[in-house]
Amino acid sequence: MNILIKVSGSISAYKICDLVSKLIKEKHSVKIAASESALKFVGGATWEGLSGEPVFTDDFSPNRRMDHIHLNDWADLVVLAPATAQTLDALAQGVGSNVLTTLFLARKKEAPYLIFPAMNPRMWSSESVQKSVENLKDSKNVEIFEPSGGRMACGHIGTGRLNEVDQILEEVYKKLNSKKTLRALVTFGGTEEKIDGVRSISNFSTGKTGVEICNALNKDFFVTALGSERSNLLASTLWGVEKLKFKSSKDLESLLYQKISADSYDLIVHAAAVSDFLPKLASDKKISSDDEFKIEWSKAPKILDKIKEFSKNKKVKLVSFKLTHNQSEGLVKEKILKQLEGVSDYVIHNELGSITTSEHPYAIWDAETKKSIKQGLTKQEMAEDIVKLGRD
Repeated sequence: MNILIKVSGSISAYKICDLVSKLIKEKHSVKIAASESALKFVGGATWEGLSGEPVFTDDFSPNRRMDHIHLNDWADLVVLAPATAQTLDALAQGVGSNVLTTLFLARKKEAPYLIFPAMNPRMWSSESVQKSVENLKDSKNVEIFEPSGGRMACGHIGTGRLNEVDQILEEVYKKLNSKKTLRALVTFGGTEEKIDGVRSISNFSTGKTGVEICNALNKDFFVTALGSERSNLLASTLWGVEKLKFKSSKDLESLLYQKISADSYDLIVHAAAVSDFLPKLASDKKISSDDEFKIEWSKAPKILDKIKEFSKNKKVKLVSFKLTHNQSEGLVKEKILKQLEGVSDYVIHNELGSITTSEHPYAIWDAETKKSIKQGLTKQEMAEDIVKLGRD
């Protein structure tokens, strides 16, 4: 997407450097328009270095006089952050006194315009600023987000701090996602099964592969992520993604079937490491460490087998995983083909012994040909291949 970021003169302008970096990392095109006062806090060379684009200011040199029109034509979404009291008042009153306000007057009404104010708490609560905020809320596709509370640079405590970058990113991605027509659901991380009131059994799954897949899909799909509680920190790096948590295999089963029967998904990627066995008689109390005890196990239900049955979209593409370790080639193939037979459209095979810190070899098997159709070496490659499977 083409994202125009407008920066006004506030000490919190430094936060926007991180915002630009993260958007560029996600392959968005970013251009910066900065007021003269903003450039006193963060210089033009910094903005140009981060975005790879010239900074747009109050410059009426040759070939720049129509910037306020051309920039608006280019932008899919506009972010004004930080927005000072003076800038908010000028926008509300229709004053075109600098590059920021002139751009607002000439904006495309169909492009979302997100405003994140930052100012002293007394200024934010002043009658004139609040009146400007109310006036701007009536403008088509304009959204103003209340600043955060806390200690300000001036030493005052109250509401007026610029929202954190992750909060701004969350709102940006919500808007970008509203333009998407494809939907994907990804499960990831390991389930955790209760043994007694203080003990449980799980596996070593980190959820990193699932997070990589979510981030890759997020460019084209609206993504629902079902992540294990143990992968919560990883899930917090996903912006503009619907994030839901599960703990046990039963939690995941219930949550997954509920989502896919209510919403129509184009692609489901089942990467969660689900327990194969469950304790038969889990205790709510703590089993004494002085006693010896045995755990009886029962086979866990195969969540994968019923995904298509519960899916609202019966033509959904289903990608699942098969992890093996030191098994014969014939047995591996037999297991993969069984998973493809009426269950998955694609199976991604990993051999545990070949996975290292730098490489994650994989092979993608296809239900139609019953053969491996693609191989790769890294999680990033795998994630991009899954995106292609979902789009094709």
